[in-house]
Order: sequence, then structure tokens, then C-alpha cells
Amino acid sequence: MSFEHTKHGYSLTFPNGYCLSVQFGAYHYGSNRSLKLDMLLGSDEQIFFCTEETTVEIAVIGPIHWVDLGGDEVMGWVTAQQVLDIGLWASQLPPQVAGEPRVSLPDDLVPR
Repeated sequence: MSFEHTKHGYSLTFPNGYCLSVQFGAYHYGSNRSLKLDMLLGSDEQIFFCTEETTVEIAVIGPIHWVDLGGDEVMGWVTAQQVLDIGLWASQLPPQVAGEPRVSLPDDLVPR
């Protein structure tokens, strides 16, 4: 298992090959989506900086296919508890095999 720092968040890759991407801040589907970096920095430069978030944008990426997260490849406005629940689910998936259909998030994990 490994973490990777990204420009606007982090990703966590599990031993089964799936990766949970968590992105936040300006331009992402989360609580600080409308944060204007140009007002803070004097430009539209994209950088990582810490802000308090109540929701974030996630994706679950397999070695072959992205996971269907309720009809899309990304899911926005995800709470911390939902990130943990979806991460645990993704960590327990069997490894993807070429030719198999794309995995979908179970209905009970899709936020309502």
C-alpha cells in the first residue's frame, strides 16, 4: 500500500492494484470548489495548500478500468466517512483481469 501526494490532494494505492484518489480545493467537486486561487495568489496558478474541507472529490481507479461510482468516474461532495467506507470497499476488491466488465460501486455506498 502506498500514498502519493498530488497537486490537490492525495492517492492511496492498495495491494490489489486499485487506487483511491482524493482531490479537494478550487475547481474540484467539494466544499471549497468555488475557492478562488487568483484572489489568494494573484494568479490562477494551481498549487496544493491546506484548507479545511467538509467534502471532497474522489475516484477509484483500477489497473484496467476506472470504477463506476454511481454513473460517473468521479464522485463529488463526499464526506470523510464516505471516503473511509469506499476506500475499505476498494481495498477488498479482487484484482482486475483483462476482459472483465468494469466494477461498480455498490448501491449502499452511493451517497444519497
